[in-house]
Amino acid sequence: MERESQAAALRTRWERVAGLAALAALYDRLEDMTGIVGGLRERVADLRARGYYFGRGWEEQTAALQEQWSGQREDAVGILEQERAVLESTAQDIESLLQRATRNPALFDTADSRLSAFEQRVNEAERRVTGSFDQTQQDVSLLQREIARAADLLDLLESASFRLYPQEHGFAACKAEWLPKGNEPIEGILFLTDSRLLFEQRQKMVTKKVLFIATEKKLVQELLWQAPIGGIEVLEIQDKKKFLAARKEFLTLRMEGGDGPPEVLLNLRGTDNEEWARLIRRAGEGQLAAEQHDAETLSPQQEAAEGKASSEEQASLPTKCPSCGAALPTIYRGMQQITCEYCGTLINIE
Repeated sequence: MERESQAAALRTRWERVAGLAALAALYDRLEDMTGIVGGLRERVADLRARGYYFGRGWEEQTAALQEQWSGQREDAVGILEQERAVLESTAQDIESLLQRATRNPALFDTADSRLSAFEQRVNEAERRVTGSFDQTQQDVSLLQREIARAADLLDLLESASFRLYPQEHGFAACKAEWLPKGNEPIEGILFLTDSRLLFEQRQKMVTKKVLFIATEKKLVQELLWQAPIGGIEVLEIQDKKKFLAARKEFLTLRMEGGDGPPEVLLNLRGTDNEEWARLIRRAGEGQLAAEQHDAETLSPQQEAAEGKASSEEQASLPTKCPSCGAALPTIYRGMQQITCEYCGTLINIE
């Protein structure tokens, strides 16, 4: 009985390993990569057609990846065929040994040892094949994630209750909770553009209950506050993790020049608060312009000239109301218009 059990265990193990030895999963992986790489250019073109303004270098990157993958795929297939031929030859020997072991229990240990060595050889073959294109696959995966985030952003903007300014472009968005002091958390979407930070409530609210059970809900969608990117200061970045609960990514911001509260506490969902703090600071400093898809690479001298021009542009901003002469409130980067607090004149900021 023990002999039959050992033989059955060896046979089951062999069937599993022999299935892997064909390396069929690697052929599928190569075909999947070919399809993904081939579709990158079209996905980028679709984003451009929808108005996505950032993603500098994506077109050049997709072209380079396609050319790179063409050669790497050929090399990977060559390695794959070599490895498969070696494994098939070895597999025949092990199959013969297992058949003899069923008749001669003294061969069980030998068969077990050969099977372990063969399994290791299969793993080495897989690593050798994937090692020929691992870096390219990582680059493709990174670009895929960036493209997917851009597509999600455009979807959210297209369904938003507000519209961007004519020269404003969306850069990032994430699900978030705004936690107003003394009130219930408000679910929504946090948007970052090259001009503003905005929070739009998108929350299903209960409108009818029966025996304390919600039977009807409606979607509440409304822009609750916005602030120019130059008027935002990151005050605190905090992570909170409770036992068996998801980690919460809190971000505390001070805002000036907008129509929201002077300070907000946000719980970001499905993203990293440190990354968002970095994005908000970069936006406030005007660094997002370097990521525009048509941005040029500047030399140190050109960067210095750009900085000087930006300072001169900031200095030329209006400080007095053209109608009544009263001093205007502080103008922050990202503002498109400002209202005189004394006479109510609306002044466009060029």
